Amino acid sequence: MSDERNKVGRTLRLEPDLNDRLISLCAHLGVNPNSYLLNKVGEAISRDEVSYIATRNSDTQKEQLAAFIEMVNKSVEG
Repeated sequence: MSDERNKVGRTLRLEPDLNDRLISLCAHLGVNPNSYLLNKVGEAISRDEVSYIATRNSDTQKEQLAAFIEMVNKSVEG
């Protein structure tokens, strides 16, 4: 059985000009503003997450390499 989680609500307040542009663009694209914003937020998170994951993995690899080198040095000394 999957662990279903409830959706989390977020509040977004737009300047009137930006909202007017959003409404106009969504009408042109044939989507509603909520769908458009969710899609764009998802794209931004996916794009930015790639950098975050790469940095996190790089740090982990550096820690593992340092531990390996320390083990090698201890075995050579001992």
